[in-house]
Formats: sequence, structure tokens, C-alpha cells
Amino acid sequence: MFQAYARIFNRPLKIRVGARSKMFAHLHFSATSEVVYANPPSIDLLVWSRYLEAGDLFIDVGASAGVYTIFAIERGASVIAFEPNAKAAVLFRENMKLNNYSPEFHEIALSDRQGAIDMTFDLDVANHLMFVPDERTRDVRKVPTRTLDQVIGHRQVAGVKIDTEGAERLVLMGATGALTEQRIGLLQLEWNYASMKVLGETRRPVAEMLVSAGYRLMRPNLQGQLVHPVTSYEFGRDVFAVPQKASGRHPDQV
Repeated sequence: MFQAYARIFNRPLKIRVGARSKMFAHLHFSATSEVVYANPPSIDLLVWSRYLEAGDLFIDVGASAGVYTIFAIERGASVIAFEPNAKAAVLFRENMKLNNYSPEFHEIALSDRQGAIDMTFDLDVANHLMFVPDERTRDVRKVPTRTLDQVIGHRQVAGVKIDTEGAERLVLMGATGALTEQRIGLLQLEWNYASMKVLGETRRPVAEMLVSAGYRLMRPNLQGQLVHPVTSYEFGRDVFAVPQKASGRHPDQV
């Protein structure tokens, strides 16, 4: 009986995602199990569904199994996705193949420099770049790194989602050119306590970096509109960064 339940539990479910897409949801892998319970699985995806337009460039940093990439493609955006976790990368490719989607995909990490860095590989969605010993892991491997500025070049980017389990500041340090010139129209950043584990810091350095580059920090309401200014840098829900300068698009009003 136990073996029968185990087979069912480990069998992926084909779930509807977005308006017309599907993905394999593995109940034992939390990055995909969330789609079983809601579509979209988070309010943050409503922001992108309202903001992205056909022809936009969207960069998915920490793409995991591809939920954000799928939503961006449905909006008609071109996607460049990054996921250094080998297990998640397999799921990402499976989900893109399931929908006949072909985003540009790199099985590497983005950081503050090009090279290689240690990363955990046995912590499910909590896998992270490692700078200090982590007693939870026994599987640590080198992964190649690039910078976001190298990826972007001189292009204008509509949106960047960064979910790197605490190393978001390093990704931003590798994007100083694009941030200073405000060539990224909207950013989403993980804002939980993982930064304490990985870098030994709060989210304040990230906030100060974005504010000094001319971005304001916002959170969405239940409809996916960016109407709540972030007044405290304490850990919490993901934060969106919006350029202060005037433009033809207003992500806080989508």
C-alpha cells in the first residue's frame, strides 16, 4: 500500500497555468506544487500579467520550474531565463517542451561577476549560492556565473524577476549599468530572511541600492496594482522596484 501511495505522490500532475498553458506539478517539489492550488499561484504574477506587453523583454533570474516564464510568454514577451539548480532546470525544460515554448535558457547563476561560485544542490527550492558553511547541505557544487549587465548589454528590459534565495543584492551589483540608466522598467525581488542566511544581512542594502539608482519600492494590492509604497525594509512579501523617472508606462497604475 505504501508503495502505491508513493507512486501516486511522485507522479507529476499536468496542471493548467495562465490562460492557455500547462505545466507538470510535482507535489514533492514546492516550486511546482503551488500551481495545484491557485492560478495564478501568487498576486505577484498578476502584476506581470497586467504590465507585460507583446514584444517586451523579460528576464527570469532564478526561474525554477518556469512559472514566471510561462506567464511572460503568454503575454507575448521574449524571455531569457536562468536556473543553476540542475533538478529545477530539468523541470523547466519539461514545462517549456510541454507548451512548445522556446525561451532562451541558461543553466547558470547571475551574480556580481563572471566566474564560478559554490551552490547547494540538496535543499529543494531553498538551494542557494554559498559563501559560508551551511549545516543543512551535503551537496555543494560549482556553478558558472555571469552578470546581468553582460546579459542585457545596451538593451531596454521591460521586467526582471530575481529570486535567488538571499543573493539578490549580488545580482543587482552585476546590473549597475542597467540600473543607473534605468533601462529596467520593473523589478521583482524576493524579500524574505534568506539574505541573512546567505549574506548575513537584511534587505536594507538592496533597498538602498535601488533607491539610490532612482527606483521606488512598491507592493501590489489583491488586483496586482502597485499601489502600496514600501515604508519599512523588514522581511516580508516580494517587493517591486519602479523607476522614478517619467515614462510612457506606469507599472504602479497597471
